Amino acid sequence: MTIGPRKLRPYWLIGATTFSRIGTLAYTIVMTWAVSKAGGNNSVGWVNAAAGFTIVLVGISAAFWLDKFDKRTLLLLLDASAAVVCLAAGAVLLLAPMSSVVFTGMVVAVVTSAVASLYSPASRALIPSMVPTEGLERYNSVYTGFSETSRAAGPGLGALLLAVGGSEAFPLSLIINSISFIISFLLTLPLPPDPPPHQTNKHEHKEHAFFQSVRTVTKHAILRGEVLGALSINFLLPSNTFILPNRIAETGAKASMFGLANFFEAAGAVTAALTAAIIAVRLRRIRTNQLMAPIALALLLCLTAGIWATIISLTIVTALVTVYNISLFSQLQREIPREKMGRVIAVVTTSSAALMPLGNLVFSKLSTTIPTHMLIWVTSITLLAARLVITIGNRKRGGSV
Repeated sequence: MTIGPRKLRPYWLIGATTFSRIGTLAYTIVMTWAVSKAGGNNSVGWVNAAAGFTIVLVGISAAFWLDKFDKRTLLLLLDASAAVVCLAAGAVLLLAPMSSVVFTGMVVAVVTSAVASLYSPASRALIPSMVPTEGLERYNSVYTGFSETSRAAGPGLGALLLAVGGSEAFPLSLIINSISFIISFLLTLPLPPDPPPHQTNKHEHKEHAFFQSVRTVTKHAILRGEVLGALSINFLLPSNTFILPNRIAETGAKASMFGLANFFEAAGAVTAALTAAIIAVRLRRIRTNQLMAPIALALLLCLTAGIWATIISLTIVTALVTVYNISLFSQLQREIPREKMGRVIAVVTTSSAALMPLGNLVFSKLSTTIPTHMLIWVTSITLLAARLVITIGNRKRGGSV
């Protein structure tokens, strides 16, 4: 009688992650609009900058202590904290309409960003204690599929809130976000506890935890290239953010094509996740960084003049990146010892979070100084060069490619 629930229990985590993500994305849409109305785009920039810095700083700190705590307990505390802060902020805005919208958005952005930067590595590190090694690719595929679905559902809910509530939607979005964290909390309760393993090496306490986590990856023949590939992708592919609107302007396409393109990208990610779940066994046989070449070549389809070629190209790129991330986290969960799991994943996710805004800054400048076709060539060639460097590095160190 208990076999079914036990097998299903790991999937409660997917439900918890999906609900909290939908609430956060819906809130972010409304918050961005409300803060822009109240303080202008400059205020939106400050709120986003505060959120970005929080993700990086808290993510780095997680490398010191994340594996010292029960992951399930940590997830519950994170959900509870975010729910209380969002509910309190919503109540303040409802009871005191003259309260600063910008200040409220800043506080909530910092808190929810801190929660997100801890929740991701903690939940990823919890998975191997619930899912057999041979089932990691399939589980991570479902995990990613629901995550990408929420990426479409969240903004849709946010747009609905704005359509219904207008200027009053901000406190309502905070309350809905709080409810989503409460649902996530309730779905996390059935998960098994995951107490931290005993330290086997007393000298580990004397080492700097962050650099120890970095060394764990750089000394690993398989993971070294996979993580370097992921970091390259996170730095280079923000260029897509500027390739699409440039191509829309160049072709004279309607502005609605921007939304349609984002829908196709989300659909491509979900389709890729479902496909990865079906071919999970075959997925384990490839080196993840081998996908960098197909990603670079798929991006070259954007060179075709038509807007639909660009949309199809970016959809394929998104699908391939989705498979890359599924394979990467599955390998991390399989290869990294449990006593280091949370710290290592925190380092990987935090590094990615830091490189994406850096990539946005670089390619936003490039997109205004060079033609779109040159921007596409720069991104693709750099991806191929990074793949070549990884391959040479693996061969010199005797790693597999």
